[in-house]
Amino acid sequence: MKKIIIAIAVIVAAYIGMVVFIKSKTANAFEQEVEKLNQIPEINAKLVAKDDGLLTSKALIEISVNDPSTGESKSIVELQQKQSYGPFLLTDKGMQLGWYFFDTKLDWGDSLKAEMTQEELEKINLKELFDIHFISGFNGSISGAVMFKGFDYKDHEEAVAFSAGDISINTDINFKQVSGEASWPGMTISKNNEDGFSLSGVKFDFDQTLVTGDVLAGTAIYDGVATYTIDGISFREADHFFKLDNLAMEVKSSVADQAFMNISMMIKNALLNLNGDKYTNAEFNMHFNHLDIATLQELGKTSQEMQQAVLEGQDVSGYNMVLMNQMMGLLQTSPSIKIDNTKVTTMQGDMTAALDFDVDANKMDPNNPMAFMMAMKATFDAVAPAAYFEQRGMGEMIEQWLQANFVVKDNDQLKVNLVYADGMPLLNGQPMAGIPGM
Repeated sequence: MKKIIIAIAVIVAAYIGMVVFIKSKTANAFEQEVEKLNQIPEINAKLVAKDDGLLTSKALIEISVNDPSTGESKSIVELQQKQSYGPFLLTDKGMQLGWYFFDTKLDWGDSLKAEMTQEELEKINLKELFDIHFISGFNGSISGAVMFKGFDYKDHEEAVAFSAGDISINTDINFKQVSGEASWPGMTISKNNEDGFSLSGVKFDFDQTLVTGDVLAGTAIYDGVATYTIDGISFREADHFFKLDNLAMEVKSSVADQAFMNISMMIKNALLNLNGDKYTNAEFNMHFNHLDIATLQELGKTSQEMQQAVLEGQDVSGYNMVLMNQMMGLLQTSPSIKIDNTKVTTMQGDMTAALDFDVDANKMDPNNPMAFMMAMKATFDAVAPAAYFEQRGMGEMIEQWLQANFVVKDNDQLKVNLVYADGMPLLNGQPMAGIPGM
């Protein structure tokens, strides 16, 4: 359990370091930072100490979270910060011009220190793990970096190795333009036998423009692109193993008429090996179009409030109706979902799938959730080799599905065509019946 807590704390600490650049050109930057941090669900920030100087100021900020099991506040991380004032700033890149330069060191909070052994504290020295710094230019631009130096940890059962990595960010005081990149060679967990886990070649790039909303309030809507790649993931435990090669994901968002958002997501990988069962050249493409921005912001705000209520042990049943009403609101503006160019090659042949989903806003009634069933229109098609299921002992079930018209067989291929319109589903050209065995 301690190792899990340590891992979570490291991740949280890195994330917290990302928000230290929410500053202004005023003298109370530390107080502003604490105020902003306290707007984040799950986070409690407190300015423990502050020392103002002519050229530099120092502060100690304590970050706590509520323990869900006890409701008690636990100090997990301390931010030890130093702020240098411009116009002349001595930074890691030499002398620069700007309003201020922030340098941040992290340390374990008192609560976590009390739960860690002296050996763990020595092996995972948080003060030496991160370098975090940000600089503010005269034009309001803010750039910075979070550098993770990596660490190794061993005990009698396993060895853990985290490689060094870094994140660079360029933005402005209001997060209107945000771009950056992250690179991390990965990590390994090795046990005394051949069991273990490895993650390698992690990269993340993003370039986003704020359209409306506030980041910390959970209402921010961005226009732009983000890409995420992993060279490889592998896992082995006893007779079970998993291997994934060359995973790539790209998300693009765009805004139309300042009122609606379109989001496209692409995921693909070269190889997935599950206990010797291989899947290659997989690709998945999904598009969400004509999403109402105002409703998306309401959903984001409500979800954040609900999450905070859960952590505080409150009854959140009332949020379910709020979320449902907001989802119904999202359907009032004729959104659509499309899946295309989606396939994977199995050892028995190719599998493909496609989906078109639309909502006719003219048939929607905000006072009648069931109206959605009449407003929805969808078409789904899928093709897969029959041998894939037969070799997994599913032959008898497939025969039942064939007899019930749940699937049709064309040579050696199993096919499904589902059309839904005006409240009536047609499966492979016939009214849909129940599914055998369900």
